[in-house]
Amino acid sequence: MDLWTEVAKFLDGKSLVKLAATCRWFHSVIMHDSVWKFACLRDLQVPAPCHVAFKWIKLYGSLAGNYQTP
Repeated sequence: MDLWTEVAKFLDGKSLVKLAATCRWFHSVIMHDSVWKFACLRDLQVPAPCHVAFKWIKLYGSLAGNYQTP
C-alpha cells in the first residue's frame, strides 16, 4: 500500500479519481488523505497548514472543479 501511495502522488486529480474507480483496494489507497494533501499542495499550490478541519479531497474538488470526487 505504501508503494502505491507514493505512485499516486505523481498522478493528477482526474487520474486519481479514475484509478480509485477501478477496484475497492485502489479506492482505499487513493482516498487516503495524504494523497490528496500532496495533490493540493502540488497542483493548487496551497500553503501547507499545520492542522486542517476538512478533507483534502473536498478542497481539491472545490478548487480544481474539473472532476467529480468518488
